[in-house]
Amino acid sequence: MGQQHLVVHLKQQLERRLAGWSPLQRQRRRTLLAVGCGLGSWLLRPIPPLSWFPGWLIGALLLWAAVELALLAWRPRRWR
Repeated sequence: MGQQHLVVHLKQQLERRLAGWSPLQRQRRRTLLAVGCGLGSWLLRPIPPLSWFPGWLIGALLLWAAVELALLAWRPRRWR
């Protein structure tokens, strides 16, 4: 019960913080997250716990990062 309450509280806190951000700021944050996850998992792949990830998972993270970067460059959210 206490852990579930903590998760709900953290989610509400994050939503309040993001409410003041512009759509472009939210898209940039999401893009940085995608790039960080994709490149981080690719660069750290030789480390044993990360080497156990299947290749398709690493490829999916890198694809997600590429799509987010393309969306940011091609059509930023402030124009939608």
